[in-house]
Amino acid sequence: MPQHLAQSSSTTSAQDSGMLMIHPQLESYQWLILNKQGPKQIFPGNKRGVRLLAVTEQAIQVIENDVTHVLETNSVFYCRPKLQLQIRAAQDIKTRVLELNFKDALSCSYLDELQRQYGRKLRIPPNLKAIHATQQLAQRNPSPKEVFYWISMLHEFAEQGRLNLGKLLAGGPDTLSTIAKRNQFSLKSIAYALNCPASHLLKCWKNRGYPPLVQLLRTQRMALVKQLLSESEMGLQTIARLCGYSGASAFCAAFRTAENTTPSQWRTTNSTKPTPPAKISQSTQPKKSPAPKANQDQNPICLWGLPYFQFDGGLTNSEYKKPFNLAMNSITSAICWVYTLEGHALFEVDGHKLDVGPNTVVIHPKPMFGRWSTPDGKPWSRIWLQMRDPWSLQTMHYLTKKHGWVLKIPQDSAPVKMARKWVNRWNAGRGAPSVERSQIAHDWLCTWESLLTSNAVQSVSFPDLRQFESPEFYRKIGKINDYAKSIGYSRSYLTRCLRRQWQGGTPAQIVRRHRLAQAATELTNTNESISRIASNALYANTSAFITAFKREYNCTPLAYRYQHNS
Repeated sequence: MPQHLAQSSSTTSAQDSGMLMIHPQLESYQWLILNKQGPKQIFPGNKRGVRLLAVTEQAIQVIENDVTHVLETNSVFYCRPKLQLQIRAAQDIKTRVLELNFKDALSCSYLDELQRQYGRKLRIPPNLKAIHATQQLAQRNPSPKEVFYWISMLHEFAEQGRLNLGKLLAGGPDTLSTIAKRNQFSLKSIAYALNCPASHLLKCWKNRGYPPLVQLLRTQRMALVKQLLSESEMGLQTIARLCGYSGASAFCAAFRTAENTTPSQWRTTNSTKPTPPAKISQSTQPKKSPAPKANQDQNPICLWGLPYFQFDGGLTNSEYKKPFNLAMNSITSAICWVYTLEGHALFEVDGHKLDVGPNTVVIHPKPMFGRWSTPDGKPWSRIWLQMRDPWSLQTMHYLTKKHGWVLKIPQDSAPVKMARKWVNRWNAGRGAPSVERSQIAHDWLCTWESLLTSNAVQSVSFPDLRQFESPEFYRKIGKINDYAKSIGYSRSYLTRCLRRQWQGGTPAQIVRRHRLAQAATELTNTNESISRIASNALYANTSAFITAFKREYNCTPLAYRYQHNS
């Protein structure tokens, strides 16, 4: 299983005791002054924690094991631990670079995942807000929320660049034409706008089987030049600037080389014959995979993996016609936060019964040997959140161990207000990772911890619910029959129960759909081999997985990866 989609043994042991994974901290910082004639700055690498170099002024060079890395302005470099570094100004001018050191669990985990997924060079968004936030880190003691915002800002910009690159590769030459115009047909500018090296862009473009990128940019630029010459009265200097030439003389020289005439002569001859920009045949573009079938659940539950806080849930006002069994309802492990707005419900676990009324929140693991019911048959208005990522699980385990599993809190408290505002968006987007929704989930956890330490919470005595956790079958059991045996039910009884609790097909169909949806997520967000992903999805062999995947998504796993993964 991919590292970021599975809980390692160290993570699991940390969850057993619980850990507060919501307070990232900047351990230390310093400005490193680089003199134009002075010696290179040499300093040893960290033995623990994560160290970054943030470049906000002039470009610098970092020498590491005789390998030179050039860091442009507004970039961040992830330094490998235990290695000595040499840094110097890239140009013969005085400049400075900001060194940032992190040692807390959340910051290190987050930054480790970012460098694994996006590389050691990250970019600071080229806007005043982001640059100011970076400089503020070294001007005062930043709060945990400010530190988390800064790291997630790097994450969001890196992810947006990856998505934009994916759109370019999926759209091919037609999409390239639009992006190239915005960046004056410069390969370097296009790569910078997509937040990736030019060499990586060229490699990805070549792998898609498109015409050579540099040649295509020249063709599209010349097509635009001809269009402007024939359809407008712009001067040569203006056309040269719009099309990315250094000046009118360079433009005229390039045009004469390509067309064996001057731009003015060509305009005189062709002013009444507009030449539209050249288009590449659609047959050269890869076939797009269609969306999943319309009669299926469009938002199956997928584990995003790190570095995301992952929430979903719902807001409803209904009763249970039959008890809702928590031991057989969960496809993935989660911590559930259930808050009653109006009405009453009965929560039962191992002979313990709790009458849950308004203003009561019950936190419980999932799956577990317990159940919900509404004995009075009246609607029960509640809001519930489900937290699925390792960071949230560790944090909630820590907080429940300290403050309890059942509490009474006011409806006008900040966590309830935030949950009501965001739960539908969390749930609607549960099938696709989102930095924004992850940020809001982190804010909610901070708000929840703050409320627990106030005088507005009343604890209700109830047993530790972790002792009642039941086996979860995610990535462990591929068939309903095996799952029924593992929890002590017959297949027929389990199927009848699941049909009442699950919607969108038979239990076997739903489980298979979620397994394939998780495989699609891994195809998009990891570089794992098809055979490894097939094994993760519990298929006996790669051929069976490819057949099932093609039946679900109307394309092979490899075609799906090319379509969605840059």
